[in-house]
Amino acid sequence: MFLLDSNAGTLTLRKLLDHEVHSYYSLTVRGSDNAPAPLTKWSLATVNITVLDLNDNAPSCTQSAEVVTLLESTVIGTVVFTANCTDIDSASLLSYEISQGNDIGKFNVSSTGEVRLYKSLNIEEESLFSLLLTVSDSGSPSTFNVTDLPLGANVTSVSCSDEDLGPNGNFSFAIVSGNTGNKFRMDDNRVAVNGALDHENGSEYSLEIHVTDQGVPSHVTVVMVTVYVKAVNEITPTFQYSNYTVSISEATAIG
Repeated sequence: MFLLDSNAGTLTLRKLLDHEVHSYYSLTVRGSDNAPAPLTKWSLATVNITVLDLNDNAPSCTQSAEVVTLLESTVIGTVVFTANCTDIDSASLLSYEISQGNDIGKFNVSSTGEVRLYKSLNIEEESLFSLLLTVSDSGSPSTFNVTDLPLGANVTSVSCSDEDLGPNGNFSFAIVSGNTGNKFRMDDNRVAVNGALDHENGSEYSLEIHVTDQGVPSHVTVVMVTVYVKAVNEITPTFQYSNYTVSISEATAIG
């Protein structure tokens, strides 16, 4: 994992570190002078290395899709679905958002991933809801898992506050780097899908978002958002030929 320059005494990294695999190393380094034996003098030093955790893992959920059937008489506050999501990064606090399909506000989601009925159901008004639940971690940069979202779908929202009043407290949002292929756009404070996503052509996007107030002079805050595009089974296996003819002897051995 580490390499020591025997002349300069410089300790360098040979392999990438991963906090989730190994978070601590204790190395014993021996230093000696150039005197001929048996006059050589030496001493030992202990080098303790702590690998800090980087927010390099996106949350993952056990359910990619779930179908729930509700009665029209379902009581407000009933839990209709609970997301089971985890993040292997240390001390990661997950947050949940219904980012699509809840335009009339029939549902809400708690900080623990419980989706509850928020308003009474009326089958004459709407009988089918297709909710997109987005889970994000509390790390920096924030990371998200998305699949084949439609154009305009909300990936996440950037929340900001400013104690200034009037125009000085208003914000503008812009993606300034990391938006390869212009796959995302800012709709006010929302990061939305702007182009078709394909895991094979781009599985990770590190978006640098600038939030600027309208004051004179203006002030800018930088927000980093990492989006992971999850693979879906969209490529059908193919054979080289449509027909194969093989002749096998009756005496061919099993196997």
